[in-house]
Amino acid sequence: ASGANAPPSGAAAAAPAAAADFILAARVLPQGEVSGFRQSGGVIRSNAQNLFQQIDGDAPSYQNYSVREYAKTDYRKPGTKLVATVSVYEFENALGAFGRYSMHLSSSRDPASLESQAVSVGAAGFQGRPQLIFVQGAFLVQVDLADEDEDASEAALYAAARETLLALARAAAERIPGDNARPASPLVPDELVWGGATYASGNVLDVESSGPAWIGWYRAADAKRYRLVAFERESADAARALANRYKLRGSAPLANTGAEDAFAVTIPNHGDVVVLRRGTA
Repeated sequence: ASGANAPPSGAAAAAPAAAADFILAARVLPQGEVSGFRQSGGVIRSNAQNLFQQIDGDAPSYQNYSVREYAKTDYRKPGTKLVATVSVYEFENALGAFGRYSMHLSSSRDPASLESQAVSVGAAGFQGRPQLIFVQGAFLVQVDLADEDEDASEAALYAAARETLLALARAAAERIPGDNARPASPLVPDELVWGGATYASGNVLDVESSGPAWIGWYRAADAKRYRLVAFERESADAARALANRYKLRGSAPLANTGAEDAFAVTIPNHGDVVVLRRGTA
């Protein structure tokens, strides 16, 4: 029967999770209602060791940045079949969280290509059509929106995402302690492109066992692009050993650089590279 008291035609929301479930990384998840979306169903939580059970093949890419805890839950809008999912990754420190966020920007693409998708939430963030990712402190937060109505149009989903994703992201950001400062880096800010300060946990320029480094993406005044990789090691001997890992066949020494080690080398898939070492850097 139909009438004023008939239930909405959308998918029914499950009972909300108990307040006691919003612990550890889940303490960042919004509770109650946000922008018309109500928290629905249980809270899924995991520690770093069991993360593969939740995100399967992606787990190592988070573990490499010292992820500590994971949590997610759903939000539904009454009268619709829209479901938003907020996923939270808590890392051991802000550098790990920012590093993993920066890989979202720069893996297999130029981070500057996402500048038009930047959003003002947390320390840094960007929004695709049905997804928003941001970083703040030791937390990386991902918000996804889906429509379980098979007849719904993509245009309608994207329109809903423009309003919903940012509201949920900001509600999560408000629950994260601390400020919005990004981790300090040794990269020179001049000519750095949007999103160009990235931090890699290892295998820099596809060289195994390179260890971590900051990678800066730059645009020169003549519009030419270049990258700068900044390593810092605990001793000059460790830095020298690292430089030697980049001395591939065909490397050529460079003179008059003021560096203790200096050479040019061509690295497959990365082109011509100049390596300079002085002291521990």
